[in-house]
Amino acid sequence: MAALALAATAAAAAETNAGAFVRDYEQAQPAQKPSYEAAALNVHIGLGWMNSYLQSANPEAQVFCQPAGTTLTGPQAMDVLRRFVGAHSEVASEPYGMVLLFALKDMWPCAPAPTLSPAAPTAP
Repeated sequence: MAALALAATAAAAAETNAGAFVRDYEQAQPAQKPSYEAAALNVHIGLGWMNSYLQSANPEAQVFCQPAGTTLTGPQAMDVLRRFVGAHSEVASEPYGMVLLFALKDMWPCAPAPTLSPAAPTAP
């Protein structure tokens, strides 16, 4: 388990931060933009697979609740990331994949899980 945490930390450290990713996208030549859009879309697809796995184990465990039948294109995934970074400058230094996850959670929140009420005491 410690090796998995170490691998995740190393991967996050190697990933471009969201602010730089968005800035580089905005400054890119039109022919370069599809590469950024594809990267954002691929992260979204991976997060969707993670969500499907979590839901298969526990229907209430999804991280974000994308409406059924809703898909994103590369430009749309990039726009979601750009708008979220623009609205939340505090995440600009975080890895762009993690920030896209935050953006998806913000855009498609899940309904809160129902809470169980405590059982009423029974008479002796």
